[in-house]
Amino acid sequence: MRSGDSVKRLVLSVAVVIAGGVASVGLVAPTPAAAASGPDLQVSVVVTPAKATYAVGDAITTTFVVTNAGTVTATNVRIGGGDEDGVDRASDPPTDQFDLAPGESRSIPWAGTLNQFAPVEGNASGVWEFTDDQGQEVLAKYRIAPVPGLTATLYGKIFIDVQRDFDTTQPGLAGVAVTATNVDTGSVVSTTTDNAGRFSVPNTPAGDYELRVAGWEIEGADANGGTLAPVYGGSHGTVETDVAIVPVGAYTPLGPVRVLDTRAAIGVSTTTAVPAHQTVSLRVAGVAGVPASGVTGVAMNVTVTQPTSFGVLNVYPDGQAQPVASNLNWIPGQTVPNMVIVQVVDGSVDFFNNSSGTIHVVAALNGYFTQ
Repeated sequence: MRSGDSVKRLVLSVAVVIAGGVASVGLVAPTPAAAASGPDLQVSVVVTPAKATYAVGDAITTTFVVTNAGTVTATNVRIGGGDEDGVDRASDPPTDQFDLAPGESRSIPWAGTLNQFAPVEGNASGVWEFTDDQGQEVLAKYRIAPVPGLTATLYGKIFIDVQRDFDTTQPGLAGVAVTATNVDTGSVVSTTTDNAGRFSVPNTPAGDYELRVAGWEIEGADANGGTLAPVYGGSHGTVETDVAIVPVGAYTPLGPVRVLDTRAAIGVSTTTAVPAHQTVSLRVAGVAGVPASGVTGVAMNVTVTQPTSFGVLNVYPDGQAQPVASNLNWIPGQTVPNMVIVQVVDGSVDFFNNSSGTIHVVAALNGYFTQ
């Protein structure tokens, strides 16, 4: 249920949360050097009962505790409007108007019931605005969680935002670890991106998740270094969470310039095909216009051709552990290209032929990153 008008502006304050069965009251407001010279409304919310988990049909009460922390009486204090998800109310918002003298508080209980939309989001929440005749507008927020029961697939794409425009068609970041932590329960789900930078975690419980990418800085990250990923359960569908990674230093486009071709002894010393389960180390620093030092990553078009068996190719920083995810997959006789962005370690990158047959590998450099 949604009630009242949308909240337009926050002047001071607020907030309350109940999660994991612990009701807590918090005020978010500027900290003045001295008492305000007028009324100063502050609002907290207490949700009862406090439970470890909630379910559809649970009766709850949100008690708004309104306090005047100022030095002048606040007149005609009232609820001005608000918005809620996952809660059906037994009545309209309380319409009482009251004055609050300096230091005085008033509690306003309001009963409701969790409805069928609460498990879709994994929680119920609301925000209500309190106003007075002096023009104050204070938001009071609450959250009731968790409300388990529904699951969905958490999915999206991790890509390096070379263009700095959040264009999700830019090459994905393959083989990186993605973790998502439920903001209410602390439970963690994790996976690794595929060769297109995509990730997918089926059967993720509905809720809000803090998503992080190991070893990479997320563009527009919150204070915890992550980004919010909502999971809506059941048939309502999860919002795709695409994550832009801050480029490792400045990006300089090149060519494309072919820096590896095992058919023509470019980047290697022979024209021999890459044997099964073998690695080709390619020097990129100081090659084809790339600086000899300070290079942190490269963007390349990589192609596998003339494979003699099924297999996958892993492209990764030189000397590092091979990633679980592949960059290219093929069947015998197939030619397969893909755009790859990979970190550079000690001036080189590695290509691992993860197959039982031989392959040829071609790589064209599109650009490089520097510190």
